[in-house]
Amino acid sequence: MKITFLGQAGLLFEFDGVRVMVDTYLSNSVERVEPKNYRRLPIDESFFDIKPDILILTHNHLDHTDPETLEKLFSKHSGICVLASYNAWQTARKFG
Repeated sequence: MKITFLGQAGLLFEFDGVRVMVDTYLSNSVERVEPKNYRRLPIDESFFDIKPDILILTHNHLDHTDPETLEKLFSKHSGICVLASYNAWQTARKFG
């Protein structure tokens, strides 16, 4: 199994040809709402090139279920299986 840190709380797990992204946050949306909570690490745009087979959204906070990240990820890739809490699912389904 390979584990890649995506920044903030985000992780990518790769095993047996399956890619699972968890709480992917690849924007600065939190900073716009709460300036003191700026992103500590720069965004690696190359993570958008990776198509996850499964996207797990643990809860509906911006740094775990980020609308900007979801919109970009779903516009680039189709057929992603989303596993999420009810509120996170309501956010995700707007984009994919």
